[in-house]
Amino acid sequence: GKGIVQTIRTLKDGSAIKLTLSAYYTPAGTNIHEAVRIANSPSRNKGEFHRLYVRSGFYLINKEIEIAGSRFEMVSSKGADAQDEIDPEGTVLCGGYPNSTNRIVRIYGDSFYSERQVVFRGFTVTNGWTEGNGGGIYFEYGRWEPNVISDCRIVGNFAYKGSGGGIYSSPDTPRLCITNCVVSGNTVSN
Repeated sequence: GKGIVQTIRTLKDGSAIKLTLSAYYTPAGTNIHEAVRIANSPSRNKGEFHRLYVRSGFYLINKEIEIAGSRFEMVSSKGADAQDEIDPEGTVLCGGYPNSTNRIVRIYGDSFYSERQVVFRGFTVTNGWTEGNGGGIYFEYGRWEPNVISDCRIVGNFAYKGSGGGIYSSPDTPRLCITNCVVSGNTVSN
């Protein structure tokens, strides 16, 4: 099962946002922060490909999510009995811009020669902001297998003095495959 504690916060413009303060999940799926902890776990990075399920929900990302793990798929999931049913509209990673200024996700390896493949599937990534590249998602390093963003909505992100308002893949990550995604309303400003 799943239990959540939420609160409603009124924003300066009079609109409101519902925040999840805590959540409890069955072992079949987890929240985004636990999935990142597992992805970054040194004991997990042994070259095997792992699939990490993230439960649907609104996740306010007030600090950039850094993923240094290798060979995994992070995928949204509607429920314990529907692990293969992705939920991009219901699994939102929100940077909180303009009230918060941070990129949403940075995925990186140790060097250009890092053997890693990351598949990021079934999320909405929105309202990220960075002074640099990739306000929503930034891929850095790794070259052996293509990294994949699939079935995602990358909308309303911002890169100031950089490139890739929604998505940026560094020149050291030459192979990025983006499939079945909506990428719109992202901005770059110099």
